[in-house]
Amino acid sequence: MRFSKFCVIVSLSPVLVTPVAFAEVHFDVSPQLANGRIVTHGVTHASTIHPWTGVDTTPAAHNYDQPDMRVFGYELGEDPLFPTEANDPGINNETGSYLLESGDTVSLSGTGLPLGSVLSFTIQSDLRYWTGAGFEAVPDLESLTITFGSTRTIGTGTGVLSPLPVKTFINDSTVHLHLAAELLGNGGAMSDPTTGIYMFEARLDSSGAGVDSSLPFWIVYNFGDTEINHQAAIDWANSNLAVPEPATPALWMIGAAGLMRRRK
Repeated sequence: MRFSKFCVIVSLSPVLVTPVAFAEVHFDVSPQLANGRIVTHGVTHASTIHPWTGVDTTPAAHNYDQPDMRVFGYELGEDPLFPTEANDPGINNETGSYLLESGDTVSLSGTGLPLGSVLSFTIQSDLRYWTGAGFEAVPDLESLTITFGSTRTIGTGTGVLSPLPVKTFINDSTVHLHLAAELLGNGGAMSDPTTGIYMFEARLDSSGAGVDSSLPFWIVYNFGDTEINHQAAIDWANSNLAVPEPATPALWMIGAAGLMRRRK
C-alpha cells in the first residue's frame, strides 16, 4: 500500500493541487562539492503548467537563486487525496543553464561528487513543533516518515537515524529525486496529527574519500497552518539555526524576540 501511494505522489511531481500553493516556490536541496565539503543550495523545478487549471506553478524555469541554503520549506497535503503527505524534500543538481531572478544565468554541472560514491540523507534530530516563538517537542507524539526505498521514522527521542542512501553515482554526478514524507498522529496512520508547523534537522553524507558531510540543514513542513506562520517559522530557523557554526539544540527552545519585533 505504501509503495503504491509513493508511486502516485512521484507521478504528480511537481504538480500542485491547491491554488493557494501556486504562489509559493519550493526549493529542492541542491548539493555541490566545494573545497571537500558538500554544500547545499536551493533550486526550483522547471516551469510547469497545471493540467487542470492552466496555472503556471513556478514563476520561472529553474530559478537557481538561493546559494548556501540551509532551511527548506514544504507543504504537506498539497494533493488532497493524501492530506498528510508530501513528495519533498527533493534533492536536485542536474546539468544545464538556469535562469536567475536577476535575468542572468548560472551553469550547473552536477554535484561534483566522485563516481562510485553513495549520497545519503541523514536525519539528525527529533521531530519538532513550532510554537510561534521557537520549536519544541511535538504536542501529541506525532511522527514523520521519510521514504526512499526504505523508511526512516522521526519522532520523539529518535535522535540521529541511520543514513538513508539515495543515490549511487555511476555514469555522472547528477542527481534529481524526491523523498516521500508522511506525518502521523499519536498511534500511527489511524490518528490525525495536530495542525501546525513541523521541523527536523538533516545533513547529506557521501561515501567518497575525503568528502565531508554538509553542514546541517532544516526541513520545515506546513500541515494545515497559514503561510504567514510557515514563513515565520522558516525565518526563525534561518536566524537562529542556519548560522555559520552549527547551532546547539538549546536554541530551538529560545524565543525569537527580534523576529517578533520585526513582524510588528
